[in-house]
Amino acid sequence: MKLAEKLKTEFFVTGNCLTLFIAMPLTRFAVLLGFSSYHVLFADLVPQAQRGKITGSMNFFTYIFMALGGALGEFLYDNVSPQSSVLLTIILVIPSTLIALIYIREPKPEERQA
Repeated sequence: MKLAEKLKTEFFVTGNCLTLFIAMPLTRFAVLLGFSSYHVLFADLVPQAQRGKITGSMNFFTYIFMALGGALGEFLYDNVSPQSSVLLTIILVIPSTLIALIYIREPKPEERQA
């Protein structure tokens, strides 16, 4: 997955039509891998009785931040540079990855709920 992300970023930052044609499937592949692992992790970390409430809250805030991110990305693209939104994404992924690595521990088999 890391290779796909690096290639996608390189292609997207350089920005011609052929490289974007190659980068977009790589992006979708990386999102697919992350999305499937996210759901497995979510099922392990959230007790079954609270999953509905937490899923609803997460979806609400996800859509709010997606709208804000789209507006910010358009602003950066138009007023700063076309590459700035991609570079900002790379910068913001680093702290979120570190937070996940530091604070999320996989539960032991006896701690998991059915």
